[in-house]
Amino acid sequence: MRDKILENTIPDTWEKTYKRLKISKEGYDLLNRISGDNPKYRKFISYLILCPVRDYDDCRLIIPRQIAADCQNLKLNEKTAVEFYSGIQKQVFDPAEGTFEWSSYSPKKCRRVLELHFGKYQEEVDRISSLEYFLNLDRNDLVYINSGFKPTRQKIADTVKQLVASARPARCKAARRLQNILNKKNTKFYTELVHKNLGSTVKLLEKIHRENPHKPNLYQTESSKLRNIWQYPKTIYYPSEKEHTSRLFTKNHIPNLRKELRLELTKGLVEVDLMNSQLAINCRNWGMKDIEEILQRDGNIWKSLKEYHGLSEQDFKLVKPALKRAIYIPSYGGRKKKMIEKVSEDLGDHKEIITTEKIISHPIVNKILRAAGKQMREIKKNKGGKDAFGEEIKLTKGRTARSILAQISQSYEMFILLPVVEYLETTESKMVFWMHDGFTMIKGRDYSKVKWKCEEIIQEKLGENGICSKLEWSE
Repeated sequence: MRDKILENTIPDTWEKTYKRLKISKEGYDLLNRISGDNPKYRKFISYLILCPVRDYDDCRLIIPRQIAADCQNLKLNEKTAVEFYSGIQKQVFDPAEGTFEWSSYSPKKCRRVLELHFGKYQEEVDRISSLEYFLNLDRNDLVYINSGFKPTRQKIADTVKQLVASARPARCKAARRLQNILNKKNTKFYTELVHKNLGSTVKLLEKIHRENPHKPNLYQTESSKLRNIWQYPKTIYYPSEKEHTSRLFTKNHIPNLRKELRLELTKGLVEVDLMNSQLAINCRNWGMKDIEEILQRDGNIWKSLKEYHGLSEQDFKLVKPALKRAIYIPSYGGRKKKMIEKVSEDLGDHKEIITTEKIISHPIVNKILRAAGKQMREIKKNKGGKDAFGEEIKLTKGRTARSILAQISQSYEMFILLPVVEYLETTESKMVFWMHDGFTMIKGRDYSKVKWKCEEIIQEKLGENGICSKLEWSE
């Protein structure tokens, strides 16, 4: 499952990504020198240098199974993949006095790059692959990496149209309606602002990276997203592969950024969240009255957790990601084992403040786990469930009670927020990004009126459905 997730961090198939990737003329010439002007090798080397995907645990670069096939325009074949890698070692790395070693094949797993050094080219590779170098380039001096030709406005427009057209329509009617709205958005509302904020976002990323030594992959993952955003600011939304959720997703783009980075990159826009959305929805659907009372009294769950664990404000900020995991993993029907693993991972070097055991033993966490278990037993008994839009979700071999539980909860986010999205299509203040339980919008001259109207629409929808939440505005 991990490798599948990692493969999906590439914006599209490598074949499609390669055709639209842009680079400096200097970078293009370097790739040709390294690959000996072999187009197949250049395509593979471009992946290794510019779009690497790394393992979450050991930070090793991985080679998704489709990459070798895309580079050779062949179907997946283990024998031809090995021959291809061996050819690259002999004809690219050996002459440069470099090294390229890869792991053996494992079914349903990506290969790991065990050693990679470009020999006499390494210093140049390090420079052209750095995020700082990339962001300081003059956009007018870029060329397409597969041809060396300069992009024209028409070519860029055609590429964006192709990307939008390639997005598979969602099966859920409401999700398809939202997808049509989102994928028709004009980038003029935010492109200039995003490019202006890229420099400060990179500095923030470096700071976050220094403060999180227990997350070695953080910098590579987030910088890959920033490079992709810089290349193509257009955000495109897709349904999930199996569509076991009504949610829409973007690939390696602005909504996928870590929250602090996203807020910095979109500084000047307004981010709007449906507060405590999943917890509030589940309180209503699962009958968790005592937790709902805490939300009504405090406005969120964090004050109660902070006081219960006796945390200072500073300590609370450090361990909040772990506390959130403990609340939200069971809220989506996640297993207790997974919750323990993720809470421990998020605590990192802060285990002296609070232990994993103490976090997961909180009465609220245990109540959510028990309520989720009860709901899953009901789903099994009824052989399915019904989402917020009244759609029946049948229990099948490929769709478990756990999956249905999460899908039902997630459908309510869209159900509540969709009327606001549709209203914002009629105003000067526009929504520009969608993020499951909220959205980002640009301020127009009518912003004050629009904000008031959005609040009115949401409160009416929440009231009709008995959900204790409200909109939170980050301006």
